[in-house]
Amino acid sequence: MCLSLLFVCSFANCKIRNSGYIFVTNQGEDSLYVFNLFSKRKLIKKINVGAAPAGIALSRKKNKVFVTNTKGSSISVVDVNKLEVVDTILIDGSAVGVEVSIDEEELFVSDWFNNELIVINIDNLEIIKKN
Repeated sequence: MCLSLLFVCSFANCKIRNSGYIFVTNQGEDSLYVFNLFSKRKLIKKINVGAAPAGIALSRKKNKVFVTNTKGSSISVVDVNKLEVVDTILIDGSAVGVEVSIDEEELFVSDWFNNELIVINIDNLEIIKKN
């Protein structure tokens, strides 16, 4: 198993930290790994997400991790407290890069296939705009 750990990611697997956890995508297994930083980086959970997960963004305010699934035409929404997928946002394309706005009210997603930026409201998970 090969995991590519990058802090900023567009086309590669990536990681992000929150409250003693590191979240790492694994495209080969369509999953999100959760490691505990305080116990020798022990794998504590494998969460199944959509096909070919790539980007990760964290909303600390909303306690959510957003995972783009490049082959799944979707974004998995993971609850940080429950460590499980609580919702899936479907898009017409291929979600790759992802980032949460500074105020943590919007999610910005790059759609690789349609060459556009998708803006999503984090509270209701609805697409606000496509550019």
